[in-house]
Amino acid sequence: SLMSGISVLWDKQFGFLKELLIAPSSRKAGIAGRVIGDSLVIALQGLVILVFSLTIAANIRIEGIVPAVLVGIILSIAFSSMGISMALKMGSQEGFQLIMNFLMMPLLFLSGAFYPIDTMPEWMKYLAYIDPLTYAVDASRYFLIGISKFSVIFDMLALAGLALVFLLIAMFLFERATIE
Repeated sequence: SLMSGISVLWDKQFGFLKELLIAPSSRKAGIAGRVIGDSLVIALQGLVILVFSLTIAANIRIEGIVPAVLVGIILSIAFSSMGISMALKMGSQEGFQLIMNFLMMPLLFLSGAFYPIDTMPEWMKYLAYIDPLTYAVDASRYFLIGISKFSVIFDMLALAGLALVFLLIAMFLFERATIE
């Protein structure tokens, strides 16, 4: 989802973004449509992975698949919005990819997806607690296998709040976007 901004940089480079900016439609609707479209594609990818995981993991609760996909949609709205926001401020695809790759690895490794947060050093736990991916992993784990570190309500509220904040930032930046 973070790489969704690449399409904005591509559009900027080849002039399509200029066409979007002068279109008679709302800029907010344009960016919301892009974010929702990216999120649905990512949700479908996640659903395919979850369906395949049913063949190798015996303890996955089938009734948790739909809520886990919902977690993925909310997270992808947040990360797509963040990626697009950063892309609107960047000048090159290379620089954007460098920054996104620099962000993705720590977010992934601090999320608790690979290592339990409880076994991390104390200073690293604080970083994990501010990592939005931590709450997506925790909520997905709850829905799929019934185990969570935090309250699933807290996880979902944190993700929804983050998605809303980043979507509003993306809309704000797109509303003020200009092409040099």
